[in-house]
Amino acid sequence: VLSFPQIPTRVPGHPPTDQGLLLGDLVISVETAARQAEERGHTVGIELRVLMVHGLCHLLGHTHAADDDRARMRSWEARLLTALGLDAAGLVERADG
Repeated sequence: VLSFPQIPTRVPGHPPTDQGLLLGDLVISVETAARQAEERGHTVGIELRVLMVHGLCHLLGHTHAADDDRARMRSWEARLLTALGLDAAGLVERADG
């Protein structure tokens, strides 16, 4: 998944409110999602949602370069996956490969 933010995020998880709701664009390779879904033992639909949530977290300013940043981002990913009706337990960890 590739994310292209439209606005700079000063604090992860808190985009500027004066910029409107357009955070940016996400590009997801369906072929890569299908391969990863097979490797991780779930459906392409689930993998697409995992990738969408991962990209959304990046658009919100989260990173996974340092361990503490990674833990914070994984926590947000788990919350968003749960909000989408998925059992987030294991999905985020499997995505780390």
